[in-house]
Amino acid sequence: MRYVPLLKAKQGEFRALANLAAATRNSILPLLEHPPLEGYGEDAPEPPEVDTQLERLPAKIQRAWSPGLPLLLDLGLVEDDPALGAGEHPINYVFGRLRELGIEAIPVTALARNDEHQRAVAEAVALDGRGACMRIIAEDLDDPEQAIDAALELLADSNIEVDETDLLLDLGELGQNVGPNVLVVDVALRDLREREQWRSVTLAATSVPDVSGYGPDSVNQARRLEWELWQRVLARDLPRSPDFGDYGIFGAQAAGPVSEFAFAPSPNIRYTTDEEWLILKAKSAIRHGYEQFNQLCRDLVARTKYAGEDFSWGDGYIARCAADEDGPGNASTWIQVNTNHHITAVADQLASLDAP
Repeated sequence: MRYVPLLKAKQGEFRALANLAAATRNSILPLLEHPPLEGYGEDAPEPPEVDTQLERLPAKIQRAWSPGLPLLLDLGLVEDDPALGAGEHPINYVFGRLRELGIEAIPVTALARNDEHQRAVAEAVALDGRGACMRIIAEDLDDPEQAIDAALELLADSNIEVDETDLLLDLGELGQNVGPNVLVVDVALRDLREREQWRSVTLAATSVPDVSGYGPDSVNQARRLEWELWQRVLARDLPRSPDFGDYGIFGAQAAGPVSEFAFAPSPNIRYTTDEEWLILKAKSAIRHGYEQFNQLCRDLVARTKYAGEDFSWGDGYIARCAADEDGPGNASTWIQVNTNHHITAVADQLASLDAP
């Protein structure tokens, strides 16, 4: 089974990927989703100027990821404006630069995206020969059979082969009752029985709580419902078992151009365990300081759920902070630490399931 983490193309996530152990890196297929461009619409650049966020993106990916390893790149939240890419569609611009750097990026598309977006994806597929990823979201799955039909039609119109396409069933934010979602996924996967052979099929969702809802100086636990959903789907007699995907350490509420960590949040740790999220939260950073993060680390390493300083780069950082040998860092650092541990933990879980 392969792990597909759906991550924002932002600094903390990039650094989390860069610090993964080689074995973990080789076992995952990350999906990077660029958020909406900040400031676009107020002073949008004119050709031949390139939007600075798009201009910097290829180099950021190169620093975070290994040559020769594929990754999925979703630019669906970026405006379809050639002015942002020196006269090129943003997808054409970014994939052109990635091509020059030797990065094996695979474009992601979805049903509701406009013709300009679909043409740009098709052009990237034709030039790179690495296929595409078709992302079918929860709203599409109100009628799974119709959604699969529409996806196949879109691929045919774009001259993209189905057996060169990764199918991503993205359920987004889960409610507390995963039962209805299990049935939806069951219908969708059974509908694939007599269909063309997709290169891969992944089920993704998220249930990470909104940390702002927790009180200061609190320790909280929440079920990893996306993991529970995937296990329940796997237990059914289906024609094809999906790979596992999630949103990393974020819930679907973090979809905008600015993450929830942009406004000096309370220091917090979102620590992935086998079945739960262990969430430690301090007081306001503005009033009580960033140094509270080191105390959270001391609280965590004293718990049996702590995996040990050698488990991942993130766990090593936590151990050093607990000993006041590092930290406290800032909001971006905490994303990096939490995400690095999370990806390692999930990849380790999946590897243990595959082990004889």
